[in-house]
Amino acid sequence: MGACCSAFCKGIAICCKYTYNGVVYCKNKVKDCCSLWWYPLKERCCACCDCCDKYMNPYKDESYSTI
Repeated sequence: MGACCSAFCKGIAICCKYTYNGVVYCKNKVKDCCSLWWYPLKERCCACCDCCDKYMNPYKDESYSTI
């Protein structure tokens, strides 16, 4: 009975280990994928916010002149 329980526990431990490794692998791949599009998306959003800010508040635009 003891050997059967020990083998069963080892099987559960191995299953948990491979499940954990699979989840970590998937998380790392999603992170790598997101890192490819995050920076360009962030830059476009910041540029859009700056453009809207200058449109709504023309005095903040350095190239804006009242003359």
